[in-house]
Amino acid sequence: MKINKSIYLSCIIFSLFSVSVKAQALTLVQALEIATENDPVLAKIASNVHALKDKAVAETQLPDPKATLAFQNFPVDDFNRTREGMTQIVTGVSQKIPRGRTLKYKGKQTQLMAESVAAEMLLRNAHVKREVRQLWFDFYYWNHAAISIARGETLLQKIIEVTELHYGTGGQNVQDVIGAELELSVLQDKKIDVQRNVDGLKAALAKWVGSELVDRKFNDVFPALPQIGDYKTIEQLLVSHPQVQVVDAMIGSERQGVNIAKEQYKPGFDIGLSYGFRDGTLTNGQDRSDFLTAKLTFDLPLFVKKRQDKQLAASQYKVIASQYQRDDVLRDLRTQLQKSYVNWKRFDQRVRHYDQSVIRYAKENFEASLEAYRDDRTNFASLIRAQVVELDTQLNYLKIKTDRAKAQANLLYLQGESYE
Repeated sequence: MKINKSIYLSCIIFSLFSVSVKAQALTLVQALEIATENDPVLAKIASNVHALKDKAVAETQLPDPKATLAFQNFPVDDFNRTREGMTQIVTGVSQKIPRGRTLKYKGKQTQLMAESVAAEMLLRNAHVKREVRQLWFDFYYWNHAAISIARGETLLQKIIEVTELHYGTGGQNVQDVIGAELELSVLQDKKIDVQRNVDGLKAALAKWVGSELVDRKFNDVFPALPQIGDYKTIEQLLVSHPQVQVVDAMIGSERQGVNIAKEQYKPGFDIGLSYGFRDGTLTNGQDRSDFLTAKLTFDLPLFVKKRQDKQLAASQYKVIASQYQRDDVLRDLRTQLQKSYVNWKRFDQRVRHYDQSVIRYAKENFEASLEAYRDDRTNFASLIRAQVVELDTQLNYLKIKTDRAKAQANLLYLQGESYE
């Protein structure tokens, strides 16, 4: 009977752990491409960039000239065009010329606003890639946790069957089987909770790749990410991060606002030319001459204390505020870098430790317990404990690998891989 039990248990173990891994349809790279190509927020930001660029061109142009058509000095009793000498039909054109180089600076200001929004598009792209990567790794973990738990559940059921067949239902062995049934129930409860997480992550990924694609099988290979630099290298790259680029462009735009405020100390002009058509004759019989009028109107910036001075001070304060915002953004990015890099190093150390010893010891412990149980050198409870320890070790190892990958995704976001 011992030989039969040994053969039966060996066949069970072999059948559970010799499942071939099939190539899956959807990869992380494909998911990233789909998410960025179909993100409506990115499309909206791109439209805003085009709008601001067109607006920047328009703002450098002079205002439209104004045409004038006037009927002047007509007598209201008979509207006779020839009776009064000043009666005339006037036509003319005028052009407003803004103060100084205001138009030039307004165009530059709007162009820099467009650059700021373009940096927001890069930032959004980086955010999308980081979120999809992290969701992907979480889904990978919970999906493979479900597979591992299902294998453990099947193995436990088979071991219980073998024990019942071999030993019957009496004495201590009944207690062993009851204990195993309890472990099986706990495992089944864990399986339900794991499936809850799998379903939730499917819904989250569907936002980025669509419900049809998320229902397809995913690539079964743990995704590889691009390499990251060392701490100092990533820290130096933070100044070119899109979040900083957004603020840098805004600072440039606010500085153009200072230039615009300075131009308000200069006068603006209105120039015009009009021509008056007159009918009738003078007392000497000659035709009345037409009138030609040229005019120049300009602002007199005399009371600058309450207007121009305040506008200039306000624009300068906006620049200072944006500079403080830049400092805060960089400080926040450095904090993220410090946390993510420490987490990545610690998780990397743990993954290496598991690779070098923990996984091997857990497997050897289960195999030794199985061998001892076949030879009646240990009890059933010890075998179950060894099996549970190996399962927990596998899940812990997968969780640590997932956490390391998520920390690496954060570092890629910070070093700039996602917005090349």
